[in-house]
Amino acid sequence: MTHSVIGATVVATGVRVKMRGEGDLIDLMAQALAIERRGWRSTHAAGRSGPGDGPSERGAGR
Repeated sequence: MTHSVIGATVVATGVRVKMRGEGDLIDLMAQALAIERRGWRSTHAAGRSGPGDGPSERGAGR
């Protein structure tokens, strides 16, 4: 989650710079997080593993 928020902040700030300060930073961050959320949904819908799905999180190998 933290990486998603940091990434959204970086992307939103970059977009705002390219827009020469136009646009609301909070709105741009919300858009970036919405895109991230859609990506996670499609990854999980396809049956691929995501963060927290590794062996150590499931208790395997103990």
